[in-house]
Amino acid sequence: LVSMAGLAVRVFTIGSAPPGTSERSTRDPRASLLNATGAYSVVRHPLYLGNTLIGFGLALFTATWFLPTIVVLAGLLYYERISVREEMFLEARFGDSFRSWAREVPALLPAFARYRPPSGRFRWRKVLAREFHALLVIGAGFLFLDVLRSLFATGQLVASPTWAAGFVVTGLLFLV
Repeated sequence: LVSMAGLAVRVFTIGSAPPGTSERSTRDPRASLLNATGAYSVVRHPLYLGNTLIGFGLALFTATWFLPTIVVLAGLLYYERISVREEMFLEARFGDSFRSWAREVPALLPAFARYRPPSGRFRWRKVLAREFHALLVIGAGFLFLDVLRSLFATGQLVASPTWAAGFVVTGLLFLV
C-alpha cells in the first residue's frame, strides 16, 4: 500500500503537471513555467516523495527495522543533493516567484492545507508514456523480496503466487 501510494503521487504529479514542467533531466534542467499548483502546491518535490514512498514500501516488506530506516535516510540524502541543483536552476530562472513559492511550500513533507487544484486537465497519455517503468519496479521488487525471503526461510527459491501474478501483470503492462 505504501509503494502504491508513492506510485499514486507520481501518477497525479505527472498527469496534472502542465507541459514544460516536471521534466526528467537532472543534467540539463528545463522549465518553461514554475508549477505551483496540484501536487506542487503542497510539496516542492512530489516526484521524489513518490519515489521515497515506493522504496519505503519495498523496504517495509522485508519486516526488518533497519532497512526502511536506511532507505528513507539514503533517499533523503540522495534527493537533497538533486533538489539543491534543481532549486538553484529554478531560482535563477524564476527569481522572486520561485523564492516566494519555496518559502511557502515544504520540500518533502506535504502541507495538504495549501492544496490548489492543478491549472490544467489530467493527461493519462502522459502518465502512461512515463510511468510504466515505476509499476514494473514495484512488481519486480516485491517478487524479488518474496523469493529472497523464501530462500532465507526455507533454503528454496519459491515465489508466492500473489507476487508472481503481480509481477506478470506489471510485466505485461510494461511490455504493452
